[in-house]
Amino acid sequence: SWLKEFGVENVDLEQVEIIPLAHETYWVRDFAPVPVRFVDHLFDRYFLSSFRFREANLIENSASYQLGLFLNLNLITTPIITDGGNFISNGKDCIVTDSFLIDGHETPTLDLIKKTYQHYLGCQELHVLKNAPHDHIDMFAKFVNQKTILINEIAADISLPKDLTERDRSATKAYKEGLDEIAKELSPFFNIRRIPLPFIIDGIFRSYTNSVL
Repeated sequence: SWLKEFGVENVDLEQVEIIPLAHETYWVRDFAPVPVRFVDHLFDRYFLSSFRFREANLIENSASYQLGLFLNLNLITTPIITDGGNFISNGKDCIVTDSFLIDGHETPTLDLIKKTYQHYLGCQELHVLKNAPHDHIDMFAKFVNQKTILINEIAADISLPKDLTERDRSATKAYKEGLDEIAKELSPFFNIRRIPLPFIIDGIFRSYTNSVL
């Protein structure tokens, strides 16, 4: 009934399993593990690879263990301290913002970062975005296929309301410049498609890229 309430019809209940998870925040993508498939000439198996979600003692960090037990999948715990929203991937290329730590390294080198993401998440190519307009890359960018990324855009000729506060006017301008710079930075590697982003009001970032396929 809950699925139908949100427009999902013809639900096959045999294909639905409810997994109870202990948690305090509802941002599941930020604390849930990442499914990883390892394939070579002898081996083809799925794993779960988990970031450490912020503080080590948060109850959300137990969710990966609970899911691993429920799904009967091995869990790989990474030394990366970050949110899942800081990471997007097309299965080969990975893009992250620089808002993360690697356990034991407050200022990890780029080489260590690349090796860590490659070892634990299979990232063959890693792009680290510096000075992103938002810590969470899923707030402004989204892979829609192997080579195409949606990136938010604030139009250059956007008409800002006269009653917009100076703070929001400044934030909107900063977001526009940051998004344009990231689109330019990633354009040599991917097909970039821009998707409109409304201006910032009361510090709220309204995004149409933050979604699940």
